[in-house]
Amino acid sequence: MSISRDIEKTSLEAHVELCAARYSRLEEKIDNLEGRVIGIESVLGEIRDSVVRDRDVRNRQMINWGVGIITTLCTTCGFLAYQLFLK
Repeated sequence: MSISRDIEKTSLEAHVELCAARYSRLEEKIDNLEGRVIGIESVLGEIRDSVVRDRDVRNRQMINWGVGIITTLCTTCGFLAYQLFLK
């Protein structure tokens, strides 16, 4: 690596070519990183959608259970009141 730096110090053309190669490699790395970030965004979007669906399903289940319990309690209270007033 020090040899290339020594050449760069003495030759502007060598410096320009080496910088162009470095920037090209940096662009490749950035492009690769950009692709990976896009993939991660996609996966995170799918996870978010899955969590939202699961939450909605759980909310519906809780509402259904609540309605069932309240209906059972009201029916039981009505039956007990009916039995109380019959006697």
